[in-house]
Amino acid sequence: MKKLILSIFVLSLFISACSNPFDTDSNMPTIEPATNNNDDEQNVTAPLFLTTMTHMEASFTDDKVQTVFEKHIGVLTATMDLADEYNAIITVETEKPFAKANEIWGKNFMKEILDRGHGVGTHCDVGGSKQDKGISTDALAAQMTENKSLVDSLVGEKNNLGCSGGAGTSDWITSAQKAGFTYINGIVGMHMLAIPEKERPDNGKWTNKYILGEGFHQNVPTNLEDRIYFTTLKDAKDFKEDKSGLVISNGELGALAGLYENKMDVECSGNTCTLTNEDVDTLIETIKEVDSFRDKTRPAKLTVYLPTSLLEESKNEESLRYFFSETKLLQDEGLMEWSSQANAVKTYIDYRDGITADSTLDKTVYTDFVINVHDWTNPQKSTETLNKIIDLHEEYRVPVDIFLDDQITQFYVDESPELLDRLKTSKYVAVSYHLRPPYPYYWGYDWYGLTNLNKTELTELILNYEEHKIDLLTGKPTDEPGGYQYLKDLMGYAPYTAVVMGNPEVLPILAKIYKDKGALITLTHNGTTAWGEVQNGLFMRPEDLEVKVYEGGGSKKSGEEILSESLTALGPNRPAFMNLKWHENDFYTSETPWWPVYWTDNEERGLLYPPYDISKAMSGIKEKTQKTADIQWTRYEECLSYISSHPETFTAINAKDLVGMFEG
Repeated sequence: MKKLILSIFVLSLFISACSNPFDTDSNMPTIEPATNNNDDEQNVTAPLFLTTMTHMEASFTDDKVQTVFEKHIGVLTATMDLADEYNAIITVETEKPFAKANEIWGKNFMKEILDRGHGVGTHCDVGGSKQDKGISTDALAAQMTENKSLVDSLVGEKNNLGCSGGAGTSDWITSAQKAGFTYINGIVGMHMLAIPEKERPDNGKWTNKYILGEGFHQNVPTNLEDRIYFTTLKDAKDFKEDKSGLVISNGELGALAGLYENKMDVECSGNTCTLTNEDVDTLIETIKEVDSFRDKTRPAKLTVYLPTSLLEESKNEESLRYFFSETKLLQDEGLMEWSSQANAVKTYIDYRDGITADSTLDKTVYTDFVINVHDWTNPQKSTETLNKIIDLHEEYRVPVDIFLDDQITQFYVDESPELLDRLKTSKYVAVSYHLRPPYPYYWGYDWYGLTNLNKTELTELILNYEEHKIDLLTGKPTDEPGGYQYLKDLMGYAPYTAVVMGNPEVLPILAKIYKDKGALITLTHNGTTAWGEVQNGLFMRPEDLEVKVYEGGGSKKSGEEILSESLTALGPNRPAFMNLKWHENDFYTSETPWWPVYWTDNEERGLLYPPYDISKAMSGIKEKTQKTADIQWTRYEECLSYISSHPETFTAINAKDLVGMFEG
């Protein structure tokens, strides 16, 4: 099955090909066909990465002894200086002591490593020991989170993607995902303890007895040909590729100084191993061997361990230089490529979700799944629905736009903070903002008398609404935080799209408030919107066709049938923008649950005024039967499946992707 193009990969190709992304005369810029990393006829070879691991261990005393911290800084600086001479890259992954020392001694050296172009990450020396009786998945996740948070504070969450280590009998794959990691590297025997014996690689070799004995720190799988590739696992039930989950970044060779003697990394801890040219020669031959048999349509990776004890020994300096110089020769020949751990994983993700050779971006239909969330009357069902939607998008690796209003945001803060965190951290979700009654500048809902206010009064009133929680009874702002500003604070970024609505006096004021707070896009429901159109200083979300999939055209129509009919309605002009629309309550109610609070009928006529009788919510509203709800969910997943399996026709995007296209 052809996989959906990774949005960020699409955008980078799109941006590089666009001479003027706002040239509305030509509708959209011409985009050259992209090539697939899996196309042998195009002679495209996926990279073989060489990476390193240097662990700042849990046993270190950097946070207690400043001279130890300064010594480590000196050693790492000298190593980076040497690596830079040969265009090499090292990766430093830290446990708590060195991370804390950066703060305690007032020198953010981890950020300096990153700024110099080298790799950083978290060392998770948790969960795995020969005496491990097993801790809960949540407890292990908490330990990982503690380590990750320390490194996040130094280099930023987006730059701290991986955990090196983190093993044992608990489901460390699930724990790492809960902690917010994208990948785990440093895979050894102890990682197999969580996987049922019958699902472990190498035909039964990795029994618990073997792992707790000589296999504890051995590289897995044993066969290097099976070990060099990345994989994605959703949990520790088996070692088979899943659609989504944690990236297992393997390819471990062990300590560089132990390669010639075939020693494990733990056997080369301290200063027990001296790096020799024979070790380097063994590595060079291994790289050449791997290049001779590897599948060159898939990214592959090798990792060598460089402990600080090896780096600080002057007797190793000559062989370290030999190491960097010899690998440079291979890099110059194109046999391998130096990388940080994180960038190697990012490349794998691009390939995993990559573009097919016959995809032509200038013929694509940019497709946006849009979920309007607003059901404060059934917050539990709203939460369950949104979690299921995110589950599906993460499974199919398809981006989604989720619009929140202040009312539902406030309920999530009180009742579902974990959902807000998921909305913030899921790489497939872009959060935006919209309005619903009783905001007086909602379309046709001016119960306040806004037309009687001058510009200054109107600006102050709207700003008050967009910075404070709305009172459901009075319809007026309270003193508590709310509105667009509150959602921005909760997400850690300005919600990409903010819906500008209201009478002509309101529109420019509201747009300016949103723009000043960081919004970049708005939208209209008054027909199609051309690419590059701007209103009141905000880009308009392009839309050639809006498909209200929740209406379904009758329950007998499948998602594929709806999409096929939509393509016909779009006509032949490409590229085009098609937005697929749902409300979260479409999955469990027949109508909007709160309309009886604000209108006398469900056609939004007969405006009601505050104080509002919120007990009228759900009055006369039918809940869907399980059968009807299942039809809606089936149709939704059919749309996801069809779009993800037809990248030659569809390119799924969300508002974050649009921002990248506009700003390109």
